Amino acid sequence: MPKLSHFEVKNFDLPDGFFSTAAELAKSCQIQTFALSINGKYFTPHKKLRIDISPTEGRGLAKWVCTMPKLSGFLLEDCMLPDEFFSTAAEFAEYCQIQSFILSNGINVLMFGNIHFDISPTQGRCLAELVCTMPKLSRLVMKNITLPEEFFSTAAEFTKSCQIEGFRFSYPDYVGYRRYRPANSPTDARGLAKWVCTMPKLSHFKVISTTLTDEFISTVVELAKSCQIERLSLFRDMEWSAFNGFEGQRPILPTEARGLARWVCTIPKFSRLDVEGDTLPDEFFSTAVEFAESCQFFKI
Repeated sequence: MPKLSHFEVKNFDLPDGFFSTAAELAKSCQIQTFALSINGKYFTPHKKLRIDISPTEGRGLAKWVCTMPKLSGFLLEDCMLPDEFFSTAAEFAEYCQIQSFILSNGINVLMFGNIHFDISPTQGRCLAELVCTMPKLSRLVMKNITLPEEFFSTAAEFTKSCQIEGFRFSYPDYVGYRRYRPANSPTDARGLAKWVCTMPKLSHFKVISTTLTDEFISTVVELAKSCQIERLSLFRDMEWSAFNGFEGQRPILPTEARGLARWVCTIPKFSRLDVEGDTLPDEFFSTAVEFAESCQFFKI
């Protein structure tokens, strides 16, 4: 189809052979945005839907999205993908034209616990290589995704080739109906902190409904001088908080506030801090005063 610019597959299993055939014809494809997802409104606590993709089709899907000449936006939501998708995508990353890549778990899926789009260690290594080596990827969104340690260790290896300018990260501190899970592990937190502080082009980092742990704060403070971030957004998603009395993300603690203030005051290019749905404790402002001479930001 010469004029097809948007293609969306939602709540539907494509037949075997679709993606492998599409990969063969990728060069003639005009699609600019592609969404593969399951719509959360179809979920109930007793009904499960999923899109299953075989290893062969996983390879075909990866090759297809990486070799479409005009594909600039790619959304994966609530899809359980095989290892072959991630390994093949990493192989073809250099040919990829994608500028915006979104991986997401929907709110309804998390509440009912039907599908949890978690990344395995093997997939984590390949995903990190993929997002760090796509030559045109400028925007990355990871919404409610659990990332393994292997993702961050591999991302650190490839960080110099990373082109990402905007990174939106969400890791809620709970999943499932009134079932809570722990926040990021210390190793994950340190890995995330190191990655965002060493990406050479990252200018905007947005954190949604995610507790910034002591390990994250202490690591970003250590690496502040190498950080290129100009804008930091801290946002508490009130949709989560209002659902059946969920409190979700805990408030910023005094020790974390002091570290956060020191971080944003010592990042060389930092110009703007956004805080929505939460309040900064007094310790943030008292520490910011101490570091005022090195502070670059002009808007909060």
